[in-house]
Amino acid sequence: GIRMLDRLMQHLPRLAMTGQDSGVALREVRVALNLLDLLAYTPRVVGVPQVLLRQVVAEVGEYFKACLKAGERLQAPSPLLMTLDRTRRALGGAGDDETRRHLLHALSGLRLALLPGVEFVGSAEPEEPLPHGIDGAPL
Repeated sequence: GIRMLDRLMQHLPRLAMTGQDSGVALREVRVALNLLDLLAYTPRVVGVPQVLLRQVVAEVGEYFKACLKAGERLQAPSPLLMTLDRTRRALGGAGDDETRRHLLHALSGLRLALLPGVEFVGSAEPEEPLPHGIDGAPL
């Protein structure tokens, strides 16, 4: 895995010189690496979380089969995104802290990689203004 990632990083500058968009390829590599993490850590949890993790892997596979059939990258289906969210919630008390952390990180990375162009999701709530006279400067 490390060698593959190293080779990919060596080729990115060459891709940039050709004018090709490497963003799609990088997102797909991120999907693959996050799936590898899910597959590595799934056996360490039991019960509903394990079933949901296996369902995530299967649904991602179906999604990419649909992309191949369509000949283009499709929008991630909402049932897959909902399964990702359900799985994240189910991991609340599953496994040890390290396993849970790795699985949650992989699920979050997978969700971001499946939503091209979405790199940061900000709060929908407007921030409260600072009280009068407080501008963030040190006192």
